[in-house]
Amino acid sequence: MVEAIDDKNRSITWKMVEGHLITKIYKSFKAVIQVTPKGDDGCVVRFIMEYEKPNEETMDPHGKLQFSLNLCKEITAYLMEEQSQVAP
Repeated sequence: MVEAIDDKNRSITWKMVEGHLITKIYKSFKAVIQVTPKGDDGCVVRFIMEYEKPNEETMDPHGKLQFSLNLCKEITAYLMEEQSQVAP
């Protein structure tokens, strides 16, 4: 569920609520995405994951981070394609 939207810092924070699959693995899990404009060259996207493992044997959420990276790459490719079709 969306916990916060920060227009000034261009960020959205999600908090996983009980019942979501990830809450069965971690005691708590929060994800933040922040987009910072980089002039005319696009944007810098930061993914932040805050989580609490129930024990040391629980794996870190590398798969979630990789999913976020792949999603960002796909969005970039789509936007670049759209821009090339609009640009003269």
